[in-house]
Amino acid sequence: MHRVTVDKEKNRLLLTLGKLENTDEILEVVEKIKNACRDLKPGFSCLNDLRDYELVDVGKEALIRQAQEFLIKAGLARVVRVVRKFGTWGHLQFDKTSMNVGYHARNVNTIEEALVILDNEGA
Repeated sequence: MHRVTVDKEKNRLLLTLGKLENTDEILEVVEKIKNACRDLKPGFSCLNDLRDYELVDVGKEALIRQAQEFLIKAGLARVVRVVRKFGTWGHLQFDKTSMNVGYHARNVNTIEEALVILDNEGA
C-alpha cells in the first residue's frame, strides 16, 4: 500500500510506502509524487512513512533515486523517515540513494516523533 498526500498549510509532502510489487507500481508512485509537488512551495518538508516498506530489487533503485532527485529540484528542504523499530532494513535503501542525490533524512520510529521534528525545526 502507498499513499501520497500534501499538507498545504505546513508545506509538507506526506508519503506512505509499503511493498511496491513491480516497476509499474513504482512509476505510479513517482508520478503521484510529482503531481503532489505542484501543490508545494520550494522549501517544503517531507514525512516519509517506511514502516511497511520492503526492499525493491537493486535494479529498481534508480527509480527511487530519480524520485529523490525530482524532490530536490522541486525544492525539498528536509525529510524525516519513520522506520520500523525492529525488522527489515528497507530504509537503508532510501538512505543510500538519498545520500548519492545530496540530502540526508533523519530516521525516527513514530509518526509523532517525525511531526515534532518537522513542526519544531521549521521547513
